Amino acid sequence: MSDDDDHDVPQDDATTRPTEQVKDPYGVLNLATHATLDDIQRSYKHLSRAFHPDKQPPGLKREEAQTAFVDFKVAHDILIDPVLRQAYDDHGHYGVYFVKRSMNSTEENSTFKRLVRLHKVGRKQDARQVLDEAIQYNEYEVMLSEIDVSGSIEVKCSMLHTSFLNEGTEAMGVPEVEKTSMSFSVGTSHGDGKSKWSTSFGASSNVRNGEAGGSGSISVQYNPVQGTDVSMDVDVGEDAKVSISTSRVLSSRTLVNTGISTLPGSDKLALSLSSHRPLFQNKVRGTWAIGMSSPDFSLHYGLLSFTTLNTRPRYTAKINIGVDKYPLRLTADHNFSDIHSGQLSYGWGTSGVEISGIMSRVVSKYAKFSIGVKHVTISGLTWLLKFRSGQLTFSVPIAVSSITSPGYSFKCLYMTFLSLLIDEAIGDLISEANSGLVDDGGEESKVALMREEAQLVEMNKARADAKQQVGLMKRPAELKRATEEKKNGLVILRATYEVEGGDVLNVTDQLQFWVTNSSLNLPSTSKSNMLGFYDVRRIPPQDDIVAPAISGWRRILSWFTWGLIDLPPAITKGPDPTLTVRYKFQDSVYEIRVLDDDPLSLPSPFALKLGDSRYVE
Repeated sequence: MSDDDDHDVPQDDATTRPTEQVKDPYGVLNLATHATLDDIQRSYKHLSRAFHPDKQPPGLKREEAQTAFVDFKVAHDILIDPVLRQAYDDHGHYGVYFVKRSMNSTEENSTFKRLVRLHKVGRKQDARQVLDEAIQYNEYEVMLSEIDVSGSIEVKCSMLHTSFLNEGTEAMGVPEVEKTSMSFSVGTSHGDGKSKWSTSFGASSNVRNGEAGGSGSISVQYNPVQGTDVSMDVDVGEDAKVSISTSRVLSSRTLVNTGISTLPGSDKLALSLSSHRPLFQNKVRGTWAIGMSSPDFSLHYGLLSFTTLNTRPRYTAKINIGVDKYPLRLTADHNFSDIHSGQLSYGWGTSGVEISGIMSRVVSKYAKFSIGVKHVTISGLTWLLKFRSGQLTFSVPIAVSSITSPGYSFKCLYMTFLSLLIDEAIGDLISEANSGLVDDGGEESKVALMREEAQLVEMNKARADAKQQVGLMKRPAELKRATEEKKNGLVILRATYEVEGGDVLNVTDQLQFWVTNSSLNLPSTSKSNMLGFYDVRRIPPQDDIVAPAISGWRRILSWFTWGLIDLPPAITKGPDPTLTVRYKFQDSVYEIRVLDDDPLSLPSPFALKLGDSRYVE
């Protein structure tokens, strides 16, 4: 984010999605996503002639027209505005909602005003990036405002003395705890939460072999202007020190950090400087850092890092001196889905090699579970377990095999395989719970029931709205049908929109309404978004329900374990609706069927000819 970025959307409702049922504006206006401004205006005028309330008689008809008119007026206003249209294309109705909230800001550099300026000079890609960053940063701030406590607990364990993996002679049981480390921080804001000052208090402790140590800290942050932060930290305890640092986001989206601190047990001062910025047209993020001590300015550490931003996987290369014991580190991060990711890391140093692999899976809104393995040349194999909820982290690294143990390579493969199985099993449990297969009769089942009832209410409202819209479309459709009959043009004889196990909707008048100059064109969007249509499935599928995917390697795992790891039953989303149209064109009758998201152009060369219109209806 640049230093003139504003975050003028209030945090308490900026990420709240609109609750009303909002249709796709392209579907409402019967337009393709690449529609031009002329196409948008033409469709809007066509609908206005039929639905404008002022053209309806007083009473119920006018009220029904008013309801329909609002739908396509909202759709028109979104698509006619380049800023709102791009926001919808990239982020859906939430993007439109976010930008509209920004319209109320009096700031000269508000998100909306910046987007308008960029679109005026044709910098659409820059506008897209500004909006993406504004939304991401705002949601990040919302998360931080909801969770103001951070902390971590690490319990380092060992199973080298047990019979697990044939390492020791003792019976398997609870791993032996070698070291426990804890740290926490609590942040407070001054005044009404909009103050430029904030304070945080923290403490850390560790216990190893019966010996304990600890320290405390206090940090004061000051945010004089947007994009600039100044902080002072005081650490007391074993490694007491005082540090002052500043961070500044420049207009080139470069983040610069500077700092000065005392050194524990020394009268010298440590100086640090770092910078982070995008490179090569935002394809790579570069970071460099350097630390020195006064008065001789001797080098304490140095770091150079590059991370790809637009690749899958995302690669990171780090070269450092004095940061850790591995001067060279290469990392690959890959997101398999929005809730599932993996990381491979390779570190090289004079003391040997470190190789680690870890899988992470989102288990709730702010919670994530990670599992993996780490091989270190000088120590051996460690099993990595971590759970994170918000800014609270609990990790348990367990030493399971020494490097000198017989069959070490096989043990590495075994633990990797076991970690993958556990990760997959957790994924199955989450999918089953989201799909309603896990029902404990408790609060979650009540929420699911309430959600289903809300869907039924929305569906009944959608049916009623569609019926009203068809009533207003019927008269224009009859006039068009009569005109097309006279010139032997395109006449819709019968059209149905249906799905197996759902409703069968007669859409003959709806399609005839859109016939222009003996042709009909429907875009490649769901027909349920069009006026006079609705979702004919009994219970529309929910976006947040994810059916468990059974990949090829998952099947191999099931076979490899002789069926001990059972495959979950396939959960299908259900069939998509279809549109079947029988029409007459130039004395012949044709019929065609398309899927819900398929485009349709009539007359069509792919339609089945049923015969002469004198003999076939």
